[in-house]
Amino acid sequence: MKRTLLQFLACGAITTASFLQLPGEDLSDWSPPSFLKEINAPTGLRPPSEAKPIIIAVVDDAMRVTHEELASFIWKNPKEIPDNRMDDDGNGFVDDVSGWDLADDNSDVSPPVGREGEFFHGTHLAGIIVQIAKRAYGPEAAKWVRIMPVKSLEDDFEKPYLKKGYNGIQYALDIGADIILASWGEARSSREHLDILDTAEDRGVLVVSTSGNSYSDNPQFPAAFPSVISVAAIDPTGEKLTQSSYGGFVDIVAPGKSISSASSLSDTDRATRDGTSMAAAIIAGSAAVLKLQHPDASTVEIVAMLKNTAQPIEQFQKGEIFFGGKLGAGLVNLESAVNYDLQSKPHQKIQELQTHQGYLARYRANDEPVTWRIRPTGTVDGFWFEPGIIHGPSGKSRLQLFRKDDSPEMPFHDLLLSDWKERIFVPGTEAAASLVEDPDFPGFRLLVEFATQPITQNTLFCKGTGSISIEGLFEDGSGSGNYSPQSDCKWLITAPEGKVIHIEFLEFDTEANTDWLYFFDGGGTQEQIMAVYSGPNIPPTLTSWRNQTLLWFVSDDQNQGKGWKASITFVNPE
Repeated sequence: MKRTLLQFLACGAITTASFLQLPGEDLSDWSPPSFLKEINAPTGLRPPSEAKPIIIAVVDDAMRVTHEELASFIWKNPKEIPDNRMDDDGNGFVDDVSGWDLADDNSDVSPPVGREGEFFHGTHLAGIIVQIAKRAYGPEAAKWVRIMPVKSLEDDFEKPYLKKGYNGIQYALDIGADIILASWGEARSSREHLDILDTAEDRGVLVVSTSGNSYSDNPQFPAAFPSVISVAAIDPTGEKLTQSSYGGFVDIVAPGKSISSASSLSDTDRATRDGTSMAAAIIAGSAAVLKLQHPDASTVEIVAMLKNTAQPIEQFQKGEIFFGGKLGAGLVNLESAVNYDLQSKPHQKIQELQTHQGYLARYRANDEPVTWRIRPTGTVDGFWFEPGIIHGPSGKSRLQLFRKDDSPEMPFHDLLLSDWKERIFVPGTEAAASLVEDPDFPGFRLLVEFATQPITQNTLFCKGTGSISIEGLFEDGSGSGNYSPQSDCKWLITAPEGKVIHIEFLEFDTEANTDWLYFFDGGGTQEQIMAVYSGPNIPPTLTSWRNQTLLWFVSDDQNQGKGWKASITFVNPE
């Protein structure tokens, strides 16, 4: 039976603290939590007159709905009469006044008595959303942001597996949630689960999920589903949180270190936690603010506001060049996103973009072609372009896509907008796009999504099996930098017939007992192992048993060293 593993298992240590006052109460001594400063959360906002309250479903373990920070924000089902033991709204759930427990099939979404400390996750995430709402709307925050508890972990669980997570998403969709926070994941999803996510996309409901806390770039679901916002975490310096997963499926990052929020232990306690779940809650709360301030914006447009104003963070990563394109558009900047106007004309005809993800936006007619130059930090394999929104007749308007050195007269792709339906790839480390508009059709709206194709890290410094047949210096391929995580590199060294191979190491630095360099007697890994080296010390000189040896280097996701350098000579056997 497939189970969905809650990523809160890696959330980190818990500390309790007294209740932190928030806007809407006495502001004289209030200081905003650090994560609100890190995302540049705005204050003093007022939604436009046409705005409606935003319902955020937190599909999680449980929620302490009586906590003093959460109580006024808990969603109430307007069609359900409390405690009359009837299904007043006819949705199949009796007395689902404030959400539902999908795992135990009842209306009690609170942590079970005696296990409050184990059912901490949903309460903590809801408290993060509340803090963003209070920061933005002060005393009126609870009027505009409603939190729907959707409990999906059974009271008597033995292992914290969220078996009813996708059922919880379906419930939230059916009951009318605007945003769904699903801070958990699994390595793959069934067709049934993906159909639920397809339904969310079709209905314009934004699903936010965590990239995971597995330290790797292996995608997990629902985060890796294209329409779901996948969130990785960083620390206050801008560096990726150690345990945070990363990869091409990540859309954006948010703070995930020492996030203080409501605790499930009592109605007044708070806790401080680390993890990507906290980062995902920050994005869910940020999306709610954007939907309130831009009530007519579609889900795609909300995502465009988030991505186009995010701050790229690759430059803050220390010695890890493989993160290029694996941390999404960057760190959310909520104030900039709130003030971002998709419909404004560009200030310059040529727009320079340095992010790995974002949108090319055209909402008003331009007198001359608009060109976007995309030059992200770090090395990538290329760029994907996909039509996000093309509304209205565009006539013969075209989008031309260029590689770094392409002539303006010779685009790599020349796309008629009215015919463009599928993703398009442009190889290279830089790309450009130029919109050539049909003057007879000035009223169309265009939103084109772009994302870089990251370099596969286990082939960053090698591809296939390298061949060496001459004497000289030999090294791991990373130069003065660290070798990549998840390395899987092979080199076949072949000496002339009658000779053997003498290998003397000049430098050697790998993670001890974790990253290994194997030497096989012959040309394949099925041959006998002659030696295995690992650690920070220079290994002993090695002489092969015959004229051919295969070197195989493998590493994990953490603690990459400088690698190695060796001298290879071909000698007569002793």
